[in-house]
Amino acid sequence: MNNKIKYLPIGILTLTTSVSAVALSSSNIMAADTASTGASVTVSSVCSFTAVVGGSVNLSTAAGTTVNTEATADKHVNIGCNHKDGFIVKAVGFSPDATHPDGLVGNTALYNSASGATIPTGVSGNSSYWSFKVSSASATVTPAYATYASIPNTSITIATFPTVAMGTSSGTFRTDYQVHVGGAQASGAYKGAVKYTVSSS
Repeated sequence: MNNKIKYLPIGILTLTTSVSAVALSSSNIMAADTASTGASVTVSSVCSFTAVVGGSVNLSTAAGTTVNTEATADKHVNIGCNHKDGFIVKAVGFSPDATHPDGLVGNTALYNSASGATIPTGVSGNSSYWSFKVSSASATVTPAYATYASIPNTSITIATFPTVAMGTSSGTFRTDYQVHVGGAQASGAYKGAVKYTVSSS
């Protein structure tokens, strides 16, 4: 009988400790339920060509003459940016040649894939040449390219679009091309290209 009485308080102490542990554990879970965490996101500035109206141009002319695209009704590029800070447009020659039929950055000549003959870029002379110019009602055109100029062999800024007061920025520019064919130029189809890129200013 004494032994039973001696062990009873120990049993009660153990039970009490166990209940306290459960209560402490439950209290911690309730604290976790009231916790919160924050989240944030950063949206990068980006500009892109939203539309290219008119696509490629095709010109035909005889030896000893000059032709350009100025009579073409609609040849322009629309650009949009997700910020108000303005943007710039750069240009570089991207014509094909024998080893790069899809275009080569920095190549500025018109190329005849059948004969290998070329028409270099330029703005004057009796021999053949081709050139381009830029116009825009919503941008400041780099003065050197506001009239016909040689195709650049490195990426050059041709137009700068201004910052706007709020919201997003957008704009339009047009390029025209001129080709002079010298009397000795071999007949055939010649292809060339200019690569345009847009980025934040």
